[in-house]
Amino acid sequence: MNIKVMSLSLLTAGVVLTSCQSDPVYLDPDSMDGKVVTVEDINQQDWGNAADQLTNSLRMSGSIAPQKHKDHKNVVMVSRVRNETNEHIDIDLLMKKIRIGINRTGHAMVTTAVGVGGTTASAEDDASKGVRDNLRGDDEFKSSTIQRKGTMLAPDFSLSGKIIQSDVKSGRSYQTTFTFQMSLTDLTTGIAIWEDEVEIIKKGKKGIFGK
Repeated sequence: MNIKVMSLSLLTAGVVLTSCQSDPVYLDPDSMDGKVVTVEDINQQDWGNAADQLTNSLRMSGSIAPQKHKDHKNVVMVSRVRNETNEHIDIDLLMKKIRIGINRTGHAMVTTAVGVGGTTASAEDDASKGVRDNLRGDDEFKSSTIQRKGTMLAPDFSLSGKIIQSDVKSGRSYQTTFTFQMSLTDLTTGIAIWEDEVEIIKKGKKGIFGK
């Protein structure tokens, strides 16, 4: 190829690529306008949608409204949430949104001192147990400022669930359904006092030459 022709081709390609670029913009987190949607993956808006619907369902059910204690609100722990999809996903992203929603109901508090299996070893924040184990008996700390025994609150309810993925393909068209299932168990009785699920269904079409 002639050097001049090659240079012109490269210049033209550069102009085309530059013309395809656009300035970055901020998007409204509460709106779907302008957001990127992928069919076979869970997007940020999917997490928000599922978390909002599940939290509203829990709040409307009234399951955690009656307080079990006179001196404090009900305490909820986050137990195991299984990922049964085909992708590696951050479960904490969904659960954090649901936890925020639970705290905002005013009927319950979420503990970070107890985790999967009801142990402090699996707690999201091990500082509650750690400061007690490590600082008691340490002369460098004023003993009256160290948390006393018997002050931590045990959970009344356990929140668990799973995320399921189902794919359907027909020719170039394909559809993915993500099902978010949640259960709230009363730890006194072992009974699931609330359960619900939310489906996020997305459909798309693959290009002629693949994805």
